[in-house]
Parts: sequence; structure tokens; C-alpha cells
Amino acid sequence: MNEEDHWTLDLASRLEALLEIGGTALAATGVFLVLQGLPLMNMSLMGLPSGFGARDTGAFLCAVLAGIILMPMILRRLMDGWTAGQLMGRRRVSAGKAVGAGLVVAAALTLWSQFLLWLAPEILLPAWRSLGVNRGSQLWAAVLFVAPLATALPEELFFRGYGQGILTTRCGRGWGLLLVAGGFSLTHAGQGWSSVLLAIFPAALALGLLYEATGSILAPWVAHTATNAAAFISMGGTLVHPGAGTWIVTALMAISLAILWGGRRQVKSGLAHLQDLGRALGEDMRGFFLAATAGMAALATALFVGGLLAPLLSGRAAHVLVTSLVLLGLSLLIHDRRGAGWGAGSP
Repeated sequence: MNEEDHWTLDLASRLEALLEIGGTALAATGVFLVLQGLPLMNMSLMGLPSGFGARDTGAFLCAVLAGIILMPMILRRLMDGWTAGQLMGRRRVSAGKAVGAGLVVAAALTLWSQFLLWLAPEILLPAWRSLGVNRGSQLWAAVLFVAPLATALPEELFFRGYGQGILTTRCGRGWGLLLVAGGFSLTHAGQGWSSVLLAIFPAALALGLLYEATGSILAPWVAHTATNAAAFISMGGTLVHPGAGTWIVTALMAISLAILWGGRRQVKSGLAHLQDLGRALGEDMRGFFLAATAGMAALATALFVGGLLAPLLSGRAAHVLVTSLVLLGLSLLIHDRRGAGWGAGSP
């Protein structure tokens, strides 16, 4: 393969990855909207909005079609150069070290969030109130179930294990980290832009850095779970028992400082790793920006097509799902074209 063929293959590979990730994210959003429209799902979970999804047959058919396309694509990723070992951990890091690194990152994020809570409560309290935790029983359910299983596990598997894994392989380590952190932050935009910029985006960078440094999904899952649990406890102290709020915040900050002191070597290593990834952002910028430009054009086309067909299928969920199907279809087309004319296999 000559240099020009390799350049074309590399650009196509990046574009395929961007379209697949975008289509997968939109498909997940569309399926969520459809499920929220089901009568049995017409209830709130921790304050999440409910009952706004489409109930028409067209949207359900789009959801089923998205699932039919997505499952083979994900399986192909696992079998074609993106193995299950890469999904769960590219480097062989012991479980103990992964848990320890996760707790250190959680301590840093918790310390920062509690500082924001002390400095400007209006930044975080509206987002936490939206979760609907106002009784002790809800608080324990949030800490023991929502934090580890309903939020941290699926988000880490998708954003770090699947999304960052693919984008790192195709777009580079630095771009993989930055793109996934941005996407993760956008999905939390409903919590307010101040919260996104000051709390969510830094947390997303830290979780992505942890996954990149350890190569294990266990480490960011522990960090994500512990950070969310600490936030729920802090919120419970502030909203359920206002008189104890200051003491709980102080205790969480003290515990975080102690963990950070014990893991100061890990913190120093993580900062050095972040600098290394920053330098990696500058590598082969032309190829990435060309793929990103083509990806934005494809997204605009998909949104236009989705907008034309959505009225026929009725509703917001249909628009999102049709757009996702167009993006996934383009990704499959590029994948097949790469195999047929631009070289076979992954670069």
C-alpha cells in the first residue's frame, strides 16, 4: 500500500469511527425517549422526566431497526481488531491497583465538588435537586443502586470502554480522551451549563485519563461510583438534613484530602500522563480535522433527512432515531467500502 492509499484509509477509518459513535449515541437517546413513552415507564426515576416519548408504531419500528443494526456493529468491533480484552483493559493492571487509582481520582473530584458547593451552592444544588432525593430511603437507594449500577456502570461501558476505545484506536489517544469528555458533558447539559463546565467536564477528563492510564474499565467505574455516591451523601446532608449539611461536607473534604495525600504519587503520575496526552493532540491534526469536518457534514445531512421523515413517523423520538439510522448506515457503507477498495482490516 502506497502512502496515498494509507492516508485515504486512515481518513476513512476515522470518519467511520466518528459516525458510528455519533449514531450509537443518538440511537441510545432515541430508544430512551421511546421507552419513556410506554405506559409502564410513565414514572420518574430519581426525578428524571417521564412520559414525553413517542407512542406511535413508527418510532418503535425505528428503535427495533436501530437495535438490529447496532448489535452486529458492536459485535464486529469486538471481533475485528477491538477485542473484549481491549474493552475491559488493554493493560494488565491488578484489581487492587485499579480500585486504588479509582479512589484517588474520586477523592480529587469529590474535594472539587464540595469546594464548589461551599463556594457557590447555586452551581450544583439545582442539578442535585432534579434527582428527586428528598428522603433518607431515597438517599440510600441512590448511593447503593443508582450510583454504581444505574449511572456509573452503563456510562463507563459506553463512554470509556466503547467510545474512548474506538476513538483512541482510530483518532489518537489525546483526541479520544477529549472527544469522549465533550460527549459525556453534553449528555449532562440538562444539569445546567455552569455545572457542566465547572464539574462535569473536568470529571469526564479525569475518568478518561484514568481509563487511558490504567487500561481498565474497573478504575473509572470505581471513581465514577464513589464520586456519585459522595455527591448523593452530600446532597442528602444538604437537602434532607439541612442542619448537618456543613458537617457532612467538611467530613467528605477531610476524607478526600486524606486519600489524596496517601495517593500523591498516583496524582503526580496522572498529571504527567495528562501532559503527554496534551502533546498527543497535536499529532496528525490535519487528518483528524478533515474527518471531523466530513463527520459534521454527515451529521447535518442526517439531521435534515431525519427532520423530513420524522413527521411521517410522528415525534421527537422518531427524528432522533432516523438521524441515528442514517449515521449508522453511512458508517457501515464506509466500513464496506474500506474493505472493498481502500484496503482490508483495521489500520
